Formats: sequence, structure tokens, C-alpha cells
Amino acid sequence: MEADARDAVSTCAADVDEAVAAARRIDDEEIVSALHAAVVVGATTTKAADVQALVATWAPAIVVVEEAGEVTEAHTLAALHGGVQQLLLIGDHKQLRPKTTVYELSVGGRRGYNLDVSLFERLADVVGYANVHALSTQRRMRPAIASLIRDTVYPSLVDAPCVNEYPAAVAGMGAPLFWWDHPAREDRAPQRCGAVAGGGRSHANTREVALVVGLVRYLMQQGFQPARLVVLTGYVGQLQLLRRALSSLTAVAIDDRDREALEALVEPAAADAGASGASGTVVAPAAIGGAGGGEVRVATVDNFQGEESDVVIASLVRCNASGAVGFLGIPNRINVLLSRAKHGLYLVGSVGTLTRRSDTPGGVMWTQVRRLLAETGRVGTALPLRCQPHGTAVTVTTAADWDVKAGDGGCAAACTYQMDCGHVCPRRCHPDDRRHTAAGASCAAPCLRLRPVAECPHQHPCPRPCGEPCGPRAVLLPSVTLPCGHTRTGVRCNDATAGRLRCTVRVTVVMPLCGHTATVTCGIARERRYTTSPAYCTARCGVELACGHACAAKCSACRQLDGAAAAANGVRVDHGTCQFQCAQPQVCGHECGAVCHAGSPCPPCARPCGRGCEHANCARACGEPCVPCVEPCSWTCPHQAARPAADAPSVVVAAGEAAGEAAAGPGRCAMPCGAPCDLLPCDRRCDLPLACGHRCPSPCGEACPPPAFCAVCGSRFAELADEVVDLVMMTRLGEVDLDADPLIVLGCGHVFLMSTLDGWMELSSAYARDETTGAWTEPRLLPPGTSALRGCPTCRRQAPEVRRYGRPRAKARLDAAVDGHIRLIRGRVNDLLRRLDVGVEVASQAEARLDGSRRTEADDRGGCADCGVTAATAALATLAGAARALARDAEAANPATRVHAASLVTVTREEQAAAAAASPTVPPPSPGAVAAAARRRAAIALPPPDLGAPADAWMVAADAAVAASRVAGASRGGGAGSRRSGAGCGHAHGPQTAADCRAAAAVHLDAAGAALTAAADVATRGRLPARAVQVAQRRVVLLERWVEVDLRAAAATPVADQEAAVARQEQSCDRLQAALADLRATLTAWPSASASAFVATAARRAAALRARVRGEAAPGVLSVAEKGAIFAALHMTPADVAGHMFRCPAGDAYLVGDCGATNQVGTCPECRAPIGGSYAGPERGNERDPNYMAGPSRHGGA
Repeated sequence: MEADARDAVSTCAADVDEAVAAARRIDDEEIVSALHAAVVVGATTTKAADVQALVATWAPAIVVVEEAGEVTEAHTLAALHGGVQQLLLIGDHKQLRPKTTVYELSVGGRRGYNLDVSLFERLADVVGYANVHALSTQRRMRPAIASLIRDTVYPSLVDAPCVNEYPAAVAGMGAPLFWWDHPAREDRAPQRCGAVAGGGRSHANTREVALVVGLVRYLMQQGFQPARLVVLTGYVGQLQLLRRALSSLTAVAIDDRDREALEALVEPAAADAGASGASGTVVAPAAIGGAGGGEVRVATVDNFQGEESDVVIASLVRCNASGAVGFLGIPNRINVLLSRAKHGLYLVGSVGTLTRRSDTPGGVMWTQVRRLLAETGRVGTALPLRCQPHGTAVTVTTAADWDVKAGDGGCAAACTYQMDCGHVCPRRCHPDDRRHTAAGASCAAPCLRLRPVAECPHQHPCPRPCGEPCGPRAVLLPSVTLPCGHTRTGVRCNDATAGRLRCTVRVTVVMPLCGHTATVTCGIARERRYTTSPAYCTARCGVELACGHACAAKCSACRQLDGAAAAANGVRVDHGTCQFQCAQPQVCGHECGAVCHAGSPCPPCARPCGRGCEHANCARACGEPCVPCVEPCSWTCPHQAARPAADAPSVVVAAGEAAGEAAAGPGRCAMPCGAPCDLLPCDRRCDLPLACGHRCPSPCGEACPPPAFCAVCGSRFAELADEVVDLVMMTRLGEVDLDADPLIVLGCGHVFLMSTLDGWMELSSAYARDETTGAWTEPRLLPPGTSALRGCPTCRRQAPEVRRYGRPRAKARLDAAVDGHIRLIRGRVNDLLRRLDVGVEVASQAEARLDGSRRTEADDRGGCADCGVTAATAALATLAGAARALARDAEAANPATRVHAASLVTVTREEQAAAAAASPTVPPPSPGAVAAAARRRAAIALPPPDLGAPADAWMVAADAAVAASRVAGASRGGGAGSRRSGAGCGHAHGPQTAADCRAAAAVHLDAAGAALTAAADVATRGRLPARAVQVAQRRVVLLERWVEVDLRAAAATPVADQEAAVARQEQSCDRLQAALADLRATLTAWPSASASAFVATAARRAAALRARVRGEAAPGVLSVAEKGAIFAALHMTPADVAGHMFRCPAGDAYLVGDCGATNQVGTCPECRAPIGGSYAGPERGNERDPNYMAGPSRHGGA
């Protein structure tokens, strides 16, 4: 059972893979179409490399790579294609290089790989190789900040005029640019970071975090919105500490790339011993006034390239005795760090550590930065600040100085501002909200106002601060008894006074109308009418519907109050339609996705087909039959004799010729792609070399596998050396001789020996082989019935890529297509049968109206009876035409028929080409060659298709034509009189003779006869005995109809033409007798009880018709006079009788009482067939007889 489950899962996985591949191909086609319609297309280099085939198909002439300095050379080249005419690289190779996952592969790894050198950098460093143009004007940094990179990296950098318009100073700061030096050592236990190359350690400095957080808080107190501030650091470990500390101060924004790095960070086992003392520097957001909205961005330097901010605070982290600076010793990273700020840049870090190693490029650059800042006094251990309200200069040296010297953003002096309530502002000097009008500037002293009695009858003191209004937030009372009897505690004084209390005790309520229970609070239970209304029931209905599913709607949705409802308690119950998915498994293997449709068949599967071949993929829905591919098959073998192409004559080689003998040219499969192959499988090993230069391990004729499966140097081959590839001898891959038994690599990745897969795929059932030599000799005849092709022995995935199994695989696919085609045709035939039943009923009503036998609703509306007959006849004729077209298409469009025709045409053309190329001196083909050619033709023959559906369609066409003949040939007003027409018809209806009626009926009867002839031919070719019997029965009914038409026409024939009319009637009776004889002969070969009963009743009808022709009274037949006497006793006139008389399928007459409409089903006592019907119409085969009183007839009684 476990193995079966694994096989099922593997098969489902393979189906999912195929569906995903088909969906991907469809997506690729849509993408290529969109690319051709676009002028400019943007994409990442990773995606461009991933879809190289799409890029090559689109073939853009110009490729622009932005930030090319951060893209590896391999990525840039992979995004190109052979048709590129111009390549534009935009970037800065003096900023960050591309990232490598393995640090040793970068320039910093000093191993010589240098994989982080971009194509941009390599070309820019080669003088004269490429057209290099450098931008020299910067529009971001104020001149003082720009000088840091102008004097170190970009000597020709020029400041744009706009940077001179920046504010002269940063609010609250003593200088817009400063390097704050500190002696705080970095943490001794650096954190392990999975995001660092090689799984290295990320450094952190907890004391420096306190300095940075204090500076951020101070700048926000000066009025800077958080969105204008950015904190940069070179290490993910420091980023983690900064995010935690700043999160308690304001909202913090983290880039997705930094977030991924933080998720890979591994915390150290214990915090650094020097971490104490930093916790006091974290300030709650409520302590900051006027900070505004937004988020403080915290990022690593590597993930902030290309971005900018008004103020940048750089946490440099490193502070140690050895002068190790790590990442911060790379000039490219220093360049990015110093060039992100617009108005203000503040470096927080150890100057001595960063400048100690002056022999490194990074140390040289940091030394230059220190010199530039020292010249203007912008480096030191004390950060200069300036109080905005008082202009006082303040310096901060340690983290504790933030609270002592600038706790509220100003100096240490008191605010002393008297607010409107009379209290004095308790804060120290603060630059934000000088007028104390902001929302958060209310007085926090205790409220001293007396509350009104209306708000609090107990006159409780207001517990709110002075700056807040005295509202309903009152003192809590010990307990309050509610009207329901329950007690509540912790109730506010004002709530109890206003009577706004609701009981919160949970009670269980029973819904008397549905029986469900609900647990709600007592207050809700008292407010809602649970006992009188079902609208509050939230339980699932759960009533079993007619389809078998449980109703999934809420009880309140199914039951509604309705005073006029017949249900108990005035509740109307309506479950609506079932909304469950059908989910029944269909023939294709998919589940039905339609909504529950109990009682009706599932609609055709609308999912994508997904099947295809090397030439195309089926674009139809799964429920539609696939069109077999008629493109030439690509299977070739150089060891077999070549066959001629249709336009290139050559010698035809007998199919029985030894397959192992070399021929003059490569042999090929001559069949279309969708037909079973006729080329013999070749058991030799492929002679072609792989890309590695070694010989292919696969059999001849198969596609060569990737070099990874090379038997000499392939990595995948080495991995599979211990895999069992022979399921019979249990031989492992490393033990086999591929020259004797080549290897087949399946698309799923599994490998097996050719002999193993041949046995597994049952190849011997498709080809015959010599019992002595074991060589394949000729294709076998294809077996009848539906074939199923096996897949991989391990995962059961189909192997369409293996060509040697093309014959059984094509047969299985063709069988599936034929089955789908038959299902589709049968569905259409059933639809035609439903339409035929409706059309017969409409025609019967139209005929009754025309004869005036009974009044209908159309008569009450003043409709035209002749127009109704014309419309009914046209509808039935159209239905017959649709059935004929379906019958032709059902046979012509059969996939098996089309494939066999294509195969036969291919073989015939080859034989004609060979005959045309033969020389007169060449002797005629030998008997062996002739026999081989005959065997080849027999090998391409397919089993006869199922022709049941075409035969049924032809019979539907005959039935519709016979029904149309009854209406078209009906008498108008009793013979040659003028037709009746409704008021205001507008049509000119003239008189119609009996000859006209016969001619009108004859057109449809001839069509019915032709349809039955075609149905008989299809039944004979398809060997369908049951259909042959049905066709013979319908032919008897058709000839009976001919006799009735001749009898009706003879009633109005002049005396001079009576003799010819009688002779024509006798001929019709003779044809009827001959048809009965044919039916009896058919039943002799294929007996049928129901058909035998039909023959007996048909013989009686034929005798009655013969008697009518000769003017005799047949046994058991009532004359017109006898009928009149019988119905006179029932108080019915001849006009009333015509609207009440029907005939059973065997032709016996019976009467329907009351209004003449069928409303129940009975059984004919003569033929035992169902008679009567429902309100929808008569039973199948029963029809109204409006001309019952025109002559004698036989009764079955009902």
C-alpha cells in the first residue's frame, strides 16, 4: 500500500510538472508578444540571464546597464545576446563593488580571483579601450562635506550652485560636519553572521550605540522629522543594536536586504561585559516634542549606495588596540559612507583606530579625512551643540551628557513659561513648541477643577491631568446590581448614573425555530428576539440537500420569517442551490470544477490540455479531443536503410530486412508524428560524441543526454554508479557494458538499461523480433482496444523524449484522443435528442391548431396557425440538418481516421516515388519485397474506430425528418380548403392541394431515407448489430409514413387519377413488406426481444394499411363509423377526438382524457411500451394523431 501511495504521489508530481511546464510555455509566449510591443523594457540582470531565450527572441539593439559598477562581469555578459549593437554602462567603479558570497573570491580575499571586479571597472581602468565619460558636478552635498571625497577620490569634482543654498547650519548643532571621537571599545564577543561572507563575525559597539541614539533624539528635538535622518553603520551586528535602541524612541525603517541579513544573525552566548550603562540613554517617544512623522532609516553602508538623506549619522563601530577596521578599510565603502549626506554628516567612532594603519588604502583615506576635518576644527572628543532658544554653546562627551546637558533639546536652563492654566512649564529649555500650543504640550499637573454633579453625583475629584478636559472617566464603584439580577464590578461612576450598563454574563440561548444553541452575553440575549426570529442564528444549517451535500449556509440565511409561509411558525425555509464544488473525477483525471450539478452529467473539463509533441502543444481545453500531429516524425537511424521522401525518390527497402546491417543512408520513420512509428528500434550504441568529446551512452536514434551522464567524465554518471539500472538482473550502473546494452536517460532524471526499459514498456508487443538473433524484424499489428503507455519504472512519469517507444506511445495517445472525440460526439447527440423531443411536441401542438382540433394558448393570443406549422417544420428541418452535419463530422474528424489517412497517403507517395525512380532494366520486385510492402501497409492500419455515435446522429436526422414530414404534409382545414390565419398575421396564405401536401412531406421523407441509408452503412462498417436493428426499425416506420402520405393524398385525388394513386399505394405497401422482411432477416442474425415485439405490431399495422389501400377492413381495425359510434357514447364530437388521440411507439391508438394533455404514464397492452407522458410532453416514441378520424385504425387501448 505504501508503494502504491508513493507511485500515486510520483504520478501526481509528474502531472504537476507537466502542467507547470505548459503554463510556463504559455507565459513565455505572452511575454515575447509584450516585449515586441514595448519600446523600452526594464529588467534585472539576474532575470535577463534567467530568460536568455526570451531576450534573444526579442533581440534589443541597445542595452543599458544602470549601476554597472555593482554588477559582476558574468551577470552583465549573461544579460547580452548576439544581436546587441550598443552597450551603455552607467555606474561608479570607485564606490561599492559587486558582492560575492565567498569572501575569498573577492579582491579583498587576495587569492587572485577578483570576481567582484565588474566589467565597468575593468573597462574603465583600461585607457582607450572604451568610451568613458565621467560626470564632474555633484548636486547633493554641501561643499564642506563634498571636500571629503573631492580631496581623496574625485579631484575634479565640482559643486553645483544649488548646494550653496543649503541652510548655513544644522539646527541645534555647532557644525554641519563633525567626527565625534570616543574611546569606547567595541564589544569583545562579536556576533556570528550568516550574511557575512564565509560565515564570519559581525562587530558591534554597545557604548557607541548610546552616543548615536542620544544624537538622534537630540536632532528630533530640534524639529527634524525622522524621515530626514539616516543612521549608517558598516556591520549587521551594530545594525541590530541600533534598531533595538531606536525602536523605543521612534519608528525605525529597515531595508529588505538588511532585514534578511538580520534574520541570519546569530546572537552571542552572553552580552559584552561593558554593555551596562547604555540602558539609561534610551528615551521613550513621549519625551520628544515636535518630532513630526516618518521613520528613522537605519541601514548598512552596502545597502545604502545610491540613496541620500538630509542628515547622516555614521556609527563606525571599530575601536581596538590593533587598529583592525575590517570592511571600513576599503576605500570604495568609505567613499559611499562619506557621500550620502546633504546638509549634515556626523561620524561617531574612534579616530585613532581608523587612522592607525596608514600603510593600507583605507588607512590612508581615513588619515586624509582626519586631516581635512582637523584643519577646520571639526574633529574631537566633545560634540559641539548650540541651544536654539538661548544661543548657548553646549558640548557632549559621553552618553550621560545627553540627559544632563541637553535633556530636552536645549541647554540646562529651566523653561519658566507660564501656561494658560496658571502652572509653569516644568521642562528644561526646549526648542520645540516655544508657545506651548502643540497637542502634546498640555499641563501635566493634577486637575484642581470641581466637576459638575451631572457628570458625577458623588463629586469625585477628577483623576485627569490639568491639561485634559474633565470627561466621563470617573472613579470605579465596587459593584452594581443590574435589572437582570446579575452583578457587575469595576463600573465607572458615570456609566452607572447614565444607565448605559449591559450585562456581560454569558448565557446559553436555544433557538426554538431551528433547535440550534448560541452562547451570548445576557445583555445581548435580552435585546434580541432569539425566541421569535431565526435571523440571529449563526450556526451552520447542515441540512442534507437533495444532492447529498450538507447545506453550508448560515441557519439565518436559510430560514426567514414569512407570515404567509406554509411552514410551521411562519418560517420560510429556502436552502437555495448547493454551492459545493462537484469534484467528481473525470475521465481525463482532473476533478470537475463546476458547482454541484446533481442529476446532470459533468461539463467537459475546461483545464488546459497540456499534451503535445516536439512540434507543438495542444492549445485546446482538456475536455476537447486533441488534434493528432501530422508533421513528419524526426526519428532516424543511420544503421537502417533509407526510405524515400515524397519529393526525393529512392529505393524502398523491405521491412523484413535485417536491422543491424548498415545501409547507404540513414533510415527514418515515414509516419506522421501522431501516428505509430514504422521505423525499427536500433539496439546499437549511439556513435555521436557528447560535448565533452566522449561517446554518447544512449542507443542509436535517441537524443544525446547532457555531458553529466558521460560514462567517462560525467559527474551525474559517477553519482549513479551504485544505482540499479537492470531491474531483472539487479545490475548496477557501474557494472554494465554500455556497448552491449546502452543507457537510456529519461526526462525525469532516472536512468535504465535499454533492455530493462524495452521489457518494462513491452516493446515486443509493438515489434516482432528474430528468436535466433534477437534483432527487430518488423512492426506488429496494433492491438484493438484502449492502450495505456507505461512511464518511468521509478516515478511513473511519461517518457515522450524516448523515440524508440514512439509506436506504443502514439497508439496510447491516439486512443485517448479517440475516446475524447467519442465523448464529445455523444454529448452533442444527446443534446440533439433533447431538442428533438421538444421539437416533436411543438410540431404536434402546431398540427393540432392547424386542424382546429383543440384550442391552444397561441389561439387565444390570435396567433397564425399556418405560421406555427411553418416554424415547427423549419425547426425540425434545421435539427435534421444539424444531425447530418454532426454525423459527417463525427466520422471525418475522428482522430484515428485522420491519422490512418495521413499514414496511408505517406506510404502511397513513397511507393509512387519509388516506382517513378525505377529503371526499365531493373527487374520487378521480388515476391518477398511485395509481401514486405503488404505487411508494412498492414502495420500502419489502426483498429476500426467506434462508429456508434455517427450512427446515432444519422438516426436522429432521420427521426427529425420524419417528424417534419408529419407537420409539413398535414392537411389544411380538411383538404383543399383555404388555410386559417390569425388576426394581423401579415402573410398571404393561399389554398394548398393534397398533391402539395404530399410533395411537402416527400421532401423530408426522402431526406429521412437518405439518412437511414447512411446510418445502415455506418452500422455495417462499424459492426454494430444493435444499431443495424434500430435502423431497420426506423426504415419500417418511414415506409409506414409513406403509405399514410399516399393514402392522405389519394383522398383528394380526382377519379381519373385514382388507378395510378392506388398503384402507388400498393408499391409503398410492397416496400413496407420488404422492409419488414429485411428486419426479420436482421433479427435472425442478431435476435432482440424488443425488436421482435416491434415486428409483430408493425406487421399488424402493415396489414391494416394494406386493407385501407384496398378498401377492406383489417382484423382488429375500427372503421370510421364504428369510431363515431364509440365517441358519441362518450359525448365527444369528431373535433374533440382529434385533440385527444395519440399513438404509441408501435402505432396503436389510445385516448387521453380531460384536456388532452399528457400528465401520467401508462403501458400499452399490445406492445408493452410506455404511453402517455408528463406535463413536459409525451413519452419518447409517442405522438399525437390529429387525423385519427380520417380513416379506419387499430386500437391498443389506454
